[in-house]
Amino acid sequence: MRGRPPVALVAVLLATLVGCGDDPQLPTDPVDPVEIVPPLGPPPPGGFEISLTFVDSLPAAHRLRVEEAAWYLGHALWPTRTVPVHDVWMPTHDDPCGNQGGPTRVVNGLLIAVRVANIDALARAGPCSHRPPEGLPLVGAITINPNALSAKPDRDFGRLIRHEMLHILGIGTHSRWHSYVKPSAFNTGWYFEGPRAIAAFDSAIGGYHGDKVPLTRDLAHWRHPVIRCDVLMNWGCPAGVVAPTTILTLSSLIDIGWDVDLSLAEPPIPR
Repeated sequence: MRGRPPVALVAVLLATLVGCGDDPQLPTDPVDPVEIVPPLGPPPPGGFEISLTFVDSLPAAHRLRVEEAAWYLGHALWPTRTVPVHDVWMPTHDDPCGNQGGPTRVVNGLLIAVRVANIDALARAGPCSHRPPEGLPLVGAITINPNALSAKPDRDFGRLIRHEMLHILGIGTHSRWHSYVKPSAFNTGWYFEGPRAIAAFDSAIGGYHGDKVPLTRDLAHWRHPVIRCDVLMNWGCPAGVVAPTTILTLSSLIDIGWDVDLSLAEPPIPR
């Protein structure tokens, strides 16, 4: 219904995200007005549109990496249901989730607000509101530490942002994800037992006899060294290697309710 905010705006805890900054933190100023950026190209027929709202300015190269991450994930997602159009309140620097009212805009898929602020990680992200009844995200927010703009090379920054967007999509944050998280019977930590993720894990890593798929203690990332290098990891990739978005990570999106084009999965790093 145009002209009104969605009836079910549900605030959620943001996921625990990668890295932490030890360097002095730099102040940043919000940009006004908010800029709406459409995807780099239209989604494929039946694909999913991820739009971006930059509430703070980014260097051109880093901004392009954010747009590329949204474009890649939008093309990977193929909802089988018609996605209803919603009106949402516009995010701002101080209110990146758009919970405080004000002007509205139409969202056809997923709207992600991108801001820069001093935080205790390189980046932090999560969903802000969900679409009833399936609970998939409608609005999400990413906060980027200004240190990440100088500490992360171009390609690494792009994978950092893709990592954050995966949390917005529900990895480590959605109730369906947590319904698959179980303690190990072997007392070796926690694991994710989504059937599509397990099938992808088995095809990539044969001969593993522990509970699958192993998670880190925050229950939101794959565990190293069982999984060597993946965009959904906080660390573990060899120096100079850009973390791939593997079939394991894309399959876990299927487990939490998305329809995914697995042909877009990137090859794993050889062990």
